[in-house]
Amino acid sequence: MPQRPFIYPESPRQATVDQLHGQIVPDPYRWLEEIDAPATRTWIAEENQLTRAVALRKVFCPQ
Repeated sequence: MPQRPFIYPESPRQATVDQLHGQIVPDPYRWLEEIDAPATRTWIAEENQLTRAVALRKVFCPQ
């Protein structure tokens, strides 16, 4: 039976940048650092759901 592909949660990239020691450093996923933000909590829940699905399929342990 063919397995369905994994569905990864959407991870929007933002145009956040810092300047450190004169260098521009992009930080497109900084929004994930706001642990209590609704968008972050939703992303974490979806990522956990994917992780559980992978673990239950035993993808890395063929029979």
